[in-house]
Amino acid sequence: MKLRFLGLVALTSLFLVVAASLNAADPAEATPAKSDDAQRLANKIDELIAAEWTANDAKAATPAEDAEFCQRIYLDIAGRIPRVSKTTDFLEDNAPSKPRKLLDSPSYLA
Repeated sequence: MKLRFLGLVALTSLFLVVAASLNAADPAEATPAKSDDAQRLANKIDELIAAEWTANDAKAATPAEDAEFCQRIYLDIAGRIPRVSKTTDFLEDNAPSKPRKLLDSPSYLA
């Protein structure tokens, strides 16, 4: 029993060392690759959707206004109404990337 426990501790330690070495890469180098992968995936999904729309003679809906977009993210993804402060912060943000920032942050889950 004691030997089995020591083996488990050794295996766990080895796992932690390997995980730490994998995460030891420069985060500045890892972020663009993640971002590029996500963008390529998003582009591929957009292409597949566009192909289906073309095949079925469908048209995309008009983009949602900011308030509606914020509400949809909270209700559809998080399943709850957004806090007033979160909605106000989102609506007051003038950055064109604010929809992506909202989706990329887990703030709609908190």
